[in-house]
Amino acid sequence: MPAWSTPKQDFALNDIVTASHLNAIGENLAYLKEAPARAKSDLTPASIDSSTWTVRATLSLTTRGGDLLAGFSVPVYHAGAGRAHFDIALDGTRVALNGASGSLELTPGGSGTLAQAALQLLLTGVTSGAHAVTLQWKTDAAGLNMHHGQFYAVEL
Repeated sequence: MPAWSTPKQDFALNDIVTASHLNAIGENLAYLKEAPARAKSDLTPASIDSSTWTVRATLSLTTRGGDLLAGFSVPVYHAGAGRAHFDIALDGTRVALNGASGSLELTPGGSGTLAQAALQLLLTGVTSGAHAVTLQWKTDAAGLNMHHGQFYAVEL
């Protein structure tokens, strides 16, 4: 992975552009052309009867540092009348916008209903290097069923 280096900006009238200046420019162009880190996963049907956070999917990516956009979209069938809770974790730490309830709480219209769960979170100040982005979920009543969906993370 090429690194960005600040180019020479204080050229005087008779300064000569050297090979090292041109190499630095070339490396910076390679850095700019490099695609951002991105990962996605297809979510396959699964069910859960747990009041503890359970890992549903994990994405691995190596970033240059900065911000990540992580999210998911999935239909959810709830056989009971309880709530479904979803969250995204970065390197094992849940975002937890709603505290213990995670970042998204879904209350279906009643027992036996199908609803769409979707969430996008901007994770700021992510350090450069390898990271794990995890989709987690739990329910406060038995019978949460997740259908086919998508889970993704993109470096911005």
